[in-house]
Amino acid sequence: MSTSSRLSRQLLLTSILCLTFTVQLVAVAGALEQATQDMGTELIPGAAPILTSITPASVAVGSGGFTLTLSGSNFLPTSKVLWNGSPRPVKFDNSSQLEATISAQDVLFLGNNSVIVSNPNAGRSSPATLGVYLPLLTNDLIYDATRGMLWASVPSSAGVTLGNSIVSIDPYTGVLGGALWVGSEPTKLSLSTDGSTLWVAYAGSPSVRKVDLNAMVLTPVRMYFPGGWGGNVYASGLAASPGSASTVAVAAGYVTIYDDGTPRPNVGTTGATFLAYGALPGTLYGYGYGYNTLSIYTVDDTGITSTQTSNSGNYSNDLRYDNGRLYLTSGEVLDGTNGNLLGTFAASGPAAPDSSLGRAFILNPSQSYGSCSTHKKGNAPEMECLAMVQGWQSYPACGKLSA
Repeated sequence: MSTSSRLSRQLLLTSILCLTFTVQLVAVAGALEQATQDMGTELIPGAAPILTSITPASVAVGSGGFTLTLSGSNFLPTSKVLWNGSPRPVKFDNSSQLEATISAQDVLFLGNNSVIVSNPNAGRSSPATLGVYLPLLTNDLIYDATRGMLWASVPSSAGVTLGNSIVSIDPYTGVLGGALWVGSEPTKLSLSTDGSTLWVAYAGSPSVRKVDLNAMVLTPVRMYFPGGWGGNVYASGLAASPGSASTVAVAAGYVTIYDDGTPRPNVGTTGATFLAYGALPGTLYGYGYGYNTLSIYTVDDTGITSTQTSNSGNYSNDLRYDNGRLYLTSGEVLDGTNGNLLGTFAASGPAAPDSSLGRAFILNPSQSYGSCSTHKKGNAPEMECLAMVQGWQSYPACGKLSA
């Protein structure tokens, strides 16, 4: 074949390829234009996507695959949806809505999952969070550091299988473990330091009972609080004494220290509703719901020997102690020595402080629905317990407090 013939054929082939490429480009551009006309919205190929919301925002663990609807702006037919950094099948509805297919495998574990929209060569949206929660009715949750699990008190409304029981829960997978029927309407829980004893308060009976977790049985140890003419008194707060499997403080009208059901003679009369021990069994704290009063009790073998009170904080329906500080659900942090206000977090709700991390984790009540965060908090038992509820926010425990 002559050189001129080969050159002619090469030029012809090049022309065909160029024509094909041009047609493909025109087809893509036409598709984009047609999509814009069909949707009645403006596509901006060079703009980063903006993700404003996802629906649903939370799902039950093990509930199976589902379609996730993403709302925002600057979405494209070429946009990607990233689930914890990995792409998922996506359907383009219009520039303000996408639909992603989330598989059953994606929701097999408790926790918070990151959802991001990515546009080619234009950046990514800010992440949205989808929580995977355990759909179990509970009255209280407490973390067992010895066994690495949660204990929950389950009301009768949960049904005949688990109602009126305590049940163990894997804090990462949500798998339920051993359950023990304990009686009518268990509420507050408190766990001994060594994990051998669980104290259970009741709403169906004015009493507190001791559970042997090693044998997984109810013990005969039970304290009753009959109210006489004024009606029964129900325990509103429990606190197991540090280092003891037999001693517990109970707020039921007065604050009383019990040793395996036997009350110590000296009681606290300041009307505390919620209790928390300090680092040692000689100091007990109580906070009066509705009174906004902090009581600092000195405890010995005879019970409560002295009480220091202060009008501290705005309100609280829980009390947590960590490293010399007391944390209220109002977001306020008090000095454990004198009750003085140290500062206020920018969020309110139950707090799970962990001084070893220098952080406090606070549940935002406006987002609460029983979802579980699986953040590993080192040796922070209450952290993982309280993280069974969606909406936790992390704050420095030793700084950035607004006075």
